[in-house]
Amino acid sequence: SRLTRRKKANIKFVGQLYMRKVMFAGTMLTIMHQLLKLDKADFTPTSIDVEVLSELLETIGRTIDSGENVTKMDAVFDRLRSLLHAKVSEKLVYQPRMRFKIMDLIELRRNKWEARVQRADSQAPTTLQELAAKQNEKAASSSSGKPLLNSAKSGTPTSATPNRKGNGSRFPSTPSASQSDIAPAWRNAMGSRSDTPASRNSPTTQDKGAFLTDRVNSEPAEPTKPKADSKPFADRVRELMTLWLNENRDEGIADWQETLKSGDFQSQEELNQQIVFLVIHEACTVTAKNAQQSACFFLVRALELEDEDLYQGLAKVLVNAIQIGLMEDVPKFNERFVRVLTMMAGRSDDELYCHGAKILYNTLALLDPTEAEEDNTEPLIKIWKDLRVPAPEATLTIHSLSAIIALRERGQEKFAAQLVQGMVVKGVVAFEILQMWCDTAAPASLVLEELANLKVIEKAAKAEEPAQVAKITPQ
Repeated sequence: SRLTRRKKANIKFVGQLYMRKVMFAGTMLTIMHQLLKLDKADFTPTSIDVEVLSELLETIGRTIDSGENVTKMDAVFDRLRSLLHAKVSEKLVYQPRMRFKIMDLIELRRNKWEARVQRADSQAPTTLQELAAKQNEKAASSSSGKPLLNSAKSGTPTSATPNRKGNGSRFPSTPSASQSDIAPAWRNAMGSRSDTPASRNSPTTQDKGAFLTDRVNSEPAEPTKPKADSKPFADRVRELMTLWLNENRDEGIADWQETLKSGDFQSQEELNQQIVFLVIHEACTVTAKNAQQSACFFLVRALELEDEDLYQGLAKVLVNAIQIGLMEDVPKFNERFVRVLTMMAGRSDDELYCHGAKILYNTLALLDPTEAEEDNTEPLIKIWKDLRVPAPEATLTIHSLSAIIALRERGQEKFAAQLVQGMVVKGVVAFEILQMWCDTAAPASLVLEELANLKVIEKAAKAEEPAQVAKITPQ
């Protein structure tokens, strides 16, 4: 998560300060002591703390593990060895990825802080300059004497030189490898634009004569017809939406599937979800007035997408926002996303909470399970708490609560209990209704256990009911 990356970056900076003798070894050892709580034998650090400690040891391990510090470092690694087999309720505390990281640290110290694989100079990858020099030497020894490859120092860029100039799009840039699970066809959808300068494949000065002669003597080539999906997918979505909004049409677009057809997607459902992702992501990150309303109208009225495609597309928006820290970088992201949910649900409070729960469950299922649980659930609970509170005169049915719980998938019982807790805190669910649901909710026994762990029922019984509470009528 973004929090983990920030902590690792900060601790690496601290380690570099020690390496330059700005900080003392005692400070570094104190940091390790605080991360592992060496004075508490039964303490289990979080996965984030282990990653931070790993980053620090990889930075300063070779320098600090010497002299009088060796004994204290022995204590640190004794605790790390014990964490490999730490269990809670007969279940290992750490995911395999974290256990392997601890094992790598132990092995690194055993090898005197030498990396397992040291690349020899002869195995190093060949640079463009070296490759150009070799090709030119080969060309010089031949009869023609013509360079086969332009030197990387010349003004003409080689085909291996990437063009990093952006396209100015407000849609998100291509995610990193860790985020590629969000949208399977993202790389092709967002990266199909041409990024090759016109001069990249142009002839060199000494080749121009032969190049022009070949053009004169050759037969004129027939013009190539542009492919239907040659324009980037995101641009085509934006153009179609802009055209529909400018014409102020209330009816749907009959042939939009043909207009947005792309070979980058394996199914129509996958294409639909990517459209939802692109449109809603932009609506939640721009300051344009009525951006959220325009996005909802386009998806629901113009394209007439199915609910399931909307659910999955909105879930991918949340996954992307969590993984790249969008909720922190865009202060009003939550507010805009909740506005989208509210517009899609209309005036029905039942649909707002049921649809909202469905999207949050889908989001949790898409997130990386190896990340710390609180990193994944905390942003979703914030979204849930931001949903509107029904007016005092509004009436919801007890079936709303049952439906929200029924939406959960296996392994999401704790999260479902947190959603119920949020409804109780907001006053959306009165204690009497919660108790009635608990008495008749045998299929949701695992959720009831989590509610008991959170002491939701106990707290609801002791708390006074707020003056302005949306009543839920049992049926």
